[in-house]
Amino acid sequence: MVAYGSHTEFTFEDDIQWRTAITNIIISSPSNSFAPHDWISTAQINYENIKLHTLLVVQGPKGSLVLTIKATGYEDTVVTWVVQ
Repeated sequence: MVAYGSHTEFTFEDDIQWRTAITNIIISSPSNSFAPHDWISTAQINYENIKLHTLLVVQGPKGSLVLTIKATGYEDTVVTWVVQ
C-alpha cells in the first residue's frame, strides 16, 4: 500500500454565480483503479480556482479519477484527473 498526498489546483474563468452555486464535488474512478474509500479529500473553492487537498491510498496500479462538479442551475462540469 502506498499513500500519495496531493494539493491539486484547477483553474477556471470565474463566474461568481456558478462558483457560489456549487453544491458538491464528486470523485469517481471510471477504470476502477481506485475505490471510493481509497482517498480522503477536501475542497477549497476560491476566485478562479478549486483546490483539492487529497490523500490517495493506492494498492494497485495508478489510473485516473473523474471530478464531477455539481452546481444548482448549471450542467455538471466534468474533469478527468490522471494520477501517475
